[in-house]
Amino acid sequence: MTHDLIKDGKFEYYITGKGTPIIILHGLMGGLSNFQGVIDYFPSKGYQVVVPTLPLYTTPLIKTSVGTFAKHINAFIDHMGWKEVILLGN
Repeated sequence: MTHDLIKDGKFEYYITGKGTPIIILHGLMGGLSNFQGVIDYFPSKGYQVVVPTLPLYTTPLIKTSVGTFAKHINAFIDHMGWKEVILLGN
């Protein structure tokens, strides 16, 4: 399975559908394929499904933390101009 990722400044993500964004947060070893059911299901229900890549391999090890990734996702949400989102993680 392949998905075309959008590169937008410091952000990289997959997006499909229209409506309230559901942001899928993958785990440390997770990939888009882990969420294929969500990616396929929710756009037809009026949601936009977004899977941003987390900077796991570009963040210095000493700064690799939940807090660092939370700041990255917050900056991504601000960058996209969203006021309300649904966060989904594993």
